[in-house]
Amino acid sequence: MPEQDFQPSLNVTEKLTETRLKAKRWEGKSYQVRDASLPGFFAEVNKNRTSLKIQADLWVGETGRKIKVRTVRHTLGQVGEIPLTQAKLLAAEYLHKIKAGIDPFATEKAPIHHWSHRELIENYIDECIDRDLRDATVNGYRKSHRLYLSDWDSKPANSIKKSDARLLFKKLTESNGKIAANKAMRLMSAAHNWAKRLDDENIHFDINPIEGVTLHTERGKNRSLLPEELPSWKDKLDALENPIRREMHYINLYSGLRTRTILQTQKDWIDKRNSVIHFPGHAMKSRRDFDMPMSRQILHHVERALNFSDTLFPGSPWLFPTWSRKDKKIIHSAVIREKTMPSLTGRILRKTHRTFAERIKISKVNARLLLDHAVPDIDGVYIDDQALFQPLMRDQQAISDEIEKNLQL
Repeated sequence: MPEQDFQPSLNVTEKLTETRLKAKRWEGKSYQVRDASLPGFFAEVNKNRTSLKIQADLWVGETGRKIKVRTVRHTLGQVGEIPLTQAKLLAAEYLHKIKAGIDPFATEKAPIHHWSHRELIENYIDECIDRDLRDATVNGYRKSHRLYLSDWDSKPANSIKKSDARLLFKKLTESNGKIAANKAMRLMSAAHNWAKRLDDENIHFDINPIEGVTLHTERGKNRSLLPEELPSWKDKLDALENPIRREMHYINLYSGLRTRTILQTQKDWIDKRNSVIHFPGHAMKSRRDFDMPMSRQILHHVERALNFSDTLFPGSPWLFPTWSRKDKKIIHSAVIREKTMPSLTGRILRKTHRTFAERIKISKVNARLLLDHAVPDIDGVYIDDQALFQPLMRDQQAISDEIEKNLQL
């Protein structure tokens, strides 16, 4: 195997100025620009905005016996809305307090058993932020709270009964749909479980009201396509008008790639000569670089996708480009779903790949490695090692052959 071209982290440290910050652009993922003159102060460049933030560990106690209380994170404002000099002065003040063992954002919270439902959810979301959950996840929690759970906000958090939860679940199912109802209940359940762990007396949150709710089965989440369903799936796919998206779904079926990864695939990562795609860590959920072996079928559809991409979007770096009406520019495809193929794209194809691997008795270790899954008791294994890559290539080819046979090509 040729040496892989690793992509360095986008995070940088430099002196922050208004001019430099306004020139920063989103590079396909969020990244941080840390201030060289004030440790703990940084700008975070996101798709639609650049935020000015601080982050520092809060330690309290006597010298030599200090304990870490939490990591303090706080957004000071957005570039263009707050002057950099003002943000830096605030940052210096807050960071000085944190270094002295003072939490500048601490509020006197009521005892946990006095929390209202609103306080429970908001405090749980704050905990999620401290655990560095993705912005999209946190925003999703806030949306579920605002849209589906706010009717309970004035109630004491530990007064909600199982019957209350069942009534709300029924109401949300009828008015907002099964998925929205499930999301709201999962958020409520997680918040209650978290509060139970915090409760010193172990009595105030001993019953989780969501235990009285039977969530809806979400079709496609743990489902795979059966062998006899593949010909029908192929007919629906071939009826799509967009040739780039057709190839994307074929590659997804044969490779089992995660949705986020396949959507962001870049042409430069493709090594046709060695039948491999070099995915850098930032494109993978595991954050590890991943060399995916390409079977003959994957390579065939990759070459077709390259031809369509070069013809329809010349100069685009993406394997699956599209035109953004909002941004007025070419971007990578952002959506995996197809209106004419509900629940038949995305995650279900990843599950189908794994199911076919089991069907032809591929070893569980290799089946997981091909999907970039963590493998118990195996640490530090990289599939670009020649000795391991070739067996994986053989297994990838065997899985593709079995899928192709059932597609009845």
